[in-house]
Amino acid sequence: MSAHLPILSSAEMTPIPVSVDIDDRAQIAPLSRLQRGERERLPKRRDTTRIDARVGGTRVHVDLGRGPDGRVLEVWITLHKVGAPFRAVMDDLARAISLALQFGASPQKVASLHRHSRYEPSGIVDGHESITTATSISDFVAQVLELEAGGRP
Repeated sequence: MSAHLPILSSAEMTPIPVSVDIDDRAQIAPLSRLQRGERERLPKRRDTTRIDARVGGTRVHVDLGRGPDGRVLEVWITLHKVGAPFRAVMDDLARAISLALQFGASPQKVASLHRHSRYEPSGIVDGHESITTATSISDFVAQVLELEAGGRP
């Protein structure tokens, strides 16, 4: 079943029909035991994996908290020698990723949303055996999430 949704073009401000297959939702929906709107909370004591690296010369620590079944459900990003506003943005990114994972989104889908974002610091990644370059801290975190969650999508 498909529906036609009008989308306004900014140039012409006329409706452009776009076909959306409603059945594609099954491919997007996470394979999870959670019901819609339920959040899977982590236990107070949990396994954590820490990844230390340098992205474009900036030290980055990514901590991945795992649930009882080993799935990644929490992300923490720690940066060194950056300003408070940038650190706050990275805290917000980590919080948004963690909430998405706890509400049942697949790590591969979450990672694909943040891959290839481009801002500084970027460049060569030192200290990680599988990741050699990153276009931003978000890109690095997405690559770590893809690798730790069981491969690229």
